[in-house]
Amino acid sequence: MKTSPTSLAAMLAAGNYDGYVNPNITEAWFPVNPALFTTTDLRMFDAPKEMTDEEFDAMLEKEGYEDVGIEQALAFGEENPEEQRKGVILARRSSWVGAGGPGFVILTECDNKRAVCLSWDIPVEQWIQHDCRVLAAPKKPKL
Repeated sequence: MKTSPTSLAAMLAAGNYDGYVNPNITEAWFPVNPALFTTTDLRMFDAPKEMTDEEFDAMLEKEGYEDVGIEQALAFGEENPEEQRKGVILARRSSWVGAGGPGFVILTECDNKRAVCLSWDIPVEQWIQHDCRVLAAPKKPKL
C-alpha cells in the first residue's frame, strides 16, 4: 500500500481520481474504518450478465468471498489505477440509500478520467453492457 489514509477524503485523495467523484460520497454517508484500506487478498470476479444478484451472492459464498466496502475499493483504486479503465468495478457492500435511491460505489472511467460514482450515476443498462467486475475479499469467519 502506498499510503495509510485515516479519512474518506484522504482515501479519495490517495487514489488521484482525476474525474468525477459523486458529491454524496462523504464521511456522513460512508463512515470509514482506516484498517480496511487494504488490498490484501482481494479478488476480482466477472459479473455475468445472465446471473441474478442471488446467484452471484451464492457463487461468492461458495468461493469463500464477500463483497468489499468503500475502503477496500479505494485502496484497490490507488494501487491499481488502470484497472477501472478496463471496465466497471463494483463495491457492492458500500451501499446507502440517499436522495437518488439505493446505490453503491463504482470505480469507472468517464471521459477518459478515473471516477468514483454511485450506481445511480450511470444507467444500469450502460454499466451492465460493459465488462463489470465485482471486487471481493475472503469471507471472515463468524464469531
